[in-house]
Amino acid sequence: MAELSYEQLQARALDNADQSWSAAGADKAAAEARLLAIAQIQALLAVGAALREVASAIREGHGD
Repeated sequence: MAELSYEQLQARALDNADQSWSAAGADKAAAEARLLAIAQIQALLAVGAALREVASAIREGHGD
C-alpha cells in the first residue's frame, strides 16, 4: 500500500468529520460514532505523515 501524503490524509479526515456531523444532524448515533472514530484515526495518521515529511525535509537539508 502506498503511503499517503499529509494533504491526502487530512482531506480524508475532514471528509469523515463532515460526514459524522451530517449523521449527528440526522440523529444517527451509531453512524456518527463510527465516522467520528474514523476521522480521529485519519487525523492522527495525517499528523504522522506531516512529521514524516518534516523529518525527510530536515534530513535533506542536512545532506544525510
